Amino acid sequence: MPITHFSNYLEAKDYLYGLRCRGAKYGIERMQRFVKVIGHPERKFPVIHVAGTNGKGSTCAMLESIYRQGGYKTGLFTSPHLVFQGERIQVNRQVLNHSLILQYTNELKEIADNLAKKSSDSHPTFFEFMTAMAFLHFQRESIDIGIFETGLGGRLDSTNVVDPEIS
Repeated sequence: MPITHFSNYLEAKDYLYGLRCRGAKYGIERMQRFVKVIGHPERKFPVIHVAGTNGKGSTCAMLESIYRQGGYKTGLFTSPHLVFQGERIQVNRQVLNHSLILQYTNELKEIADNLAKKSSDSHPTFFEFMTAMAFLHFQRESIDIGIFETGLGGRLDSTNVVDPEIS
């Protein structure tokens, strides 16, 4: 089967949102395989990992602001987004733009498709895909600190592949 590359953001967005239709898949093994194949970008910067029932987004926003005001180059990963998908992945409060979402989607889709060759259950979910995109973007932007909000939370959350400095 030939590899499909998307030519514009709308095609990439449709693909990514289509991953949501596959539903949530519990387990961290897919994410562990995904980050291994992309070279463990989550290990290239220190991480603050925020989990809990309420206030995760606010806590992440406050921490990001404190570090950025302190002169650090910050990476912020939150969920969900309010208006634009790129809000989930920010460097120094600059959202991931259409062009970069397209670039990362094309790059990661090929890897995700290869992982899924063994089993369709091995294909990363929407949240796993976005998490991997954040890891890669933060590594390439050489951030000083990454602040990650869990998705569903718990030990099986895809963000739990990080080895945080603080949780």
